Amino acid sequence: MRDDVREFKRALIIRTAAGLFFTQGYARTKLDDLAERLSMSKASIYDHFTGKTQILSTICERSVEMSLDLVQRVAVTPLDPVGKIAAVAHGFTGVVLDNQQHIAIHAREQSHLPEDSRIRINEMQRAFDGILTGIIADGIADGSLRVADVRVTALAMAGMIIWAHSWYRPDGRIAPARIAEGMVRNALAMVGAEAEADQVLAQLRFTGLV
Repeated sequence: MRDDVREFKRALIIRTAAGLFFTQGYARTKLDDLAERLSMSKASIYDHFTGKTQILSTICERSVEMSLDLVQRVAVTPLDPVGKIAAVAHGFTGVVLDNQQHIAIHAREQSHLPEDSRIRINEMQRAFDGILTGIIADGIADGSLRVADVRVTALAMAGMIIWAHSWYRPDGRIAPARIAEGMVRNALAMVGAEAEADQVLAQLRFTGLV
């Protein structure tokens, strides 16, 4: 019970801090602002974090960790490369939309991150790119995918999806499910497999991956 309460408070601090960093910026947000918004003392915040910088690091690292976990899980499924590309595109879109504020904060405030956090994030991003590149390379090898440059395609695909953080609106006209499906279709088009989009999406729905 004590661990559950502690984890709840930590998550609440992160969520509230993310809202403040997103709306008024990291530099302009003071721990006093956060404590006031949470109706708790700064000492209570220090029970969970060493300071504002550690909160920022946690926010910025979270979505990268989730993205890496996703692509690692997809990579070991029995799906063929086309199916894996679709599963990564769909799942990664979900991570981006669900963590929109966190990703926007990382894009804007990464200069405030300590070096160790920047190193961890860069390592995770390189691992993500490497796995996605490997999936595309496997598809090239078995003839199911066609691209001019494997590495550039992987980076372009990831960039296309992550940029959704800048234009997605939770109350907008396009539902997250439609955005994710559109990203799948776009990703498959980038690797010459757009004709298989309907079949692959149906397969992912059947297996519970979307």
